[in-house]
Order: sequence, then structure tokens, then C-alpha cells
Amino acid sequence: MSGGTGPAGRGDPGVLAVDVGTSGVRAAVVSAAGEVVTSRYRPALPTSPMVNFVEFDPVEQAESALAVAHEALAAWGGPVAAVGITNQRASTILWDRRSGQPVGPGVGWQDLRTVGMCLALQAQGLHLAPNASATKLAFLLDLADARAQPGEIQKLHRRAHAKTSENGRKSMVIPCVTSARSSPSTTKPSDCTIEDRMPAPSFG
Repeated sequence: MSGGTGPAGRGDPGVLAVDVGTSGVRAAVVSAAGEVVTSRYRPALPTSPMVNFVEFDPVEQAESALAVAHEALAAWGGPVAAVGITNQRASTILWDRRSGQPVGPGVGWQDLRTVGMCLALQAQGLHLAPNASATKLAFLLDLADARAQPGEIQKLHRRAHAKTSENGRKSMVIPCVTSARSSPSTTKPSDCTIEDRMPAPSFG
């Protein structure tokens, strides 16, 4: 659905669902009755700088998630009890947990740049697939090291926080669509919150 009449006549708050997909970001509000009341979508396409490379902009995806969340909530017109986020598996982001900023591009799940690394590891008895996150993370850490100033590499490794999209994208997007207090915004904290629409989140 692309519309929605808001929660008129419904006493219970809905649930905001955010889907950070391969080619775009969608947000929808589901009512307590299980009805998809409103849905909003923005494209966020990956790029391919060379053959077998698939990259995406983590900031663009986080900002798109925030934008469609605001749009869906505006169409809903009432509070939500919770936020659910789903995303791609094995796409990888390396980001600085102090600043909240990504360190390098996001590497898509379908990216094959680490095939050679996987073959070398296989010769040592370690079987890893290039579409999994382990070697993507190794690539991003090497890339960050190459860009770091002398003396900053160990500090970067201590501060960097990297997980697969199953957690990494969520850990970037969750603060952006809930509360800027959980992590610095990808834009600015005053723009990065919908906490007026839902209880303060708790991440245990």
C-alpha cells in the first residue's frame, strides 16, 4: 500500500517495520490487527566500480531509512509500540562506533572481490565463501589501515565496530530511527530520531 488513513478508530499503537533491501529502503506501519496501513519506499541502489565489485553508501541507506520512517509515521498519524528492522544478509559495513560514521563503503553480499583471499585460505584448510562477511570485513580493515595516518591504525581497530548486515546495518539504522542518544547521527542528532512517537529503546 502507498497510502493510509492513520489510526483513527484504532486504540492500540502500531508497529513500524523498516526493510533495508538490496536496491531500496521501505518503511511500513502495521496496525495491532495486522493490517499494513501505510508504506513508503525510496530507492538506494548499489554501485559497481569494477567487475565483481558491489558497493553501497551506508549513510545514504541510513538516511533513507529515517526518511521513509518519518513518511510512514506521518501517514499513520499516531504512536507506534515498537520498530522492527530487516536487512540483507552478509552485506558488510565497517564503522567507527565513536563517531557513528562508516569507514569506507559498504560491501554488498553479492560482491566477489575476495575470491582470491578465499582460495588462499582454502589452501590452508579454511573454507570461506566470498559472499559471506568474514573476508569482506578483512578487506575493509585493510582498506581502513591503508587510509589511516601513522599511529592511528591500532586506535582505529579499537574504535571500529563491524558486523554483517544482519547486525551491522541494524546497529547503524536502529539509533537513526529511534534515538540519537544511542549513537551519533549520520547527519545530525536533531534530525535522527522518531523517539517522540515511541518509548525510548532499550538495547540489552
